[in-house]
Amino acid sequence: MQPSMMRLVLACLAFGACAADDDGGGSGLPDDLDVIASGPASGTISGTPFTVGTRFMNVSGSDLYVDLLPVAAADCTLDETDGRYPFIIFFVPPTPGRYPLGFSSRTVTFVDAPSNNLVVSDGVIEIEAITATTVTGGLHVFNSEFGEVNGRFDGTLCFSNP
Repeated sequence: MQPSMMRLVLACLAFGACAADDDGGGSGLPDDLDVIASGPASGTISGTPFTVGTRFMNVSGSDLYVDLLPVAAADCTLDETDGRYPFIIFFVPPTPGRYPLGFSSRTVTFVDAPSNNLVVSDGVIEIEAITATTVTGGLHVFNSEFGEVNGRFDGTLCFSNP
């Protein structure tokens, strides 16, 4: 990878954005965006079907880091470096709560190819429970260009570095 491309990728990761939300302040949003489906997190990312297969979740400092990957495997055995697409990344406080998305605050990243981060800023993430060993929650996120994912995730907390 060329140094200029590497700087762009690092800047995107540092600032949490590589593509803008195109929903124009909320036009075209689903009416039920605040409702999280009861089944496993699923939907489409850039036209590709997505269903959560495994989770890589850890606490580091003041954040719960969550990777939702499309591959069926034991939790904590795969993370985003595995190279399977699409997948989802987000960060929330490591405490139960409902966390609305907003472009200037909290976002979710859909990754549909290497170095292609699609920032989604409409929707909600909910962490229902977090213990020393498990996390239970859900999300419903939407972008008219990038796709929609709705449903539950739960699994092993891979590690914790408070």
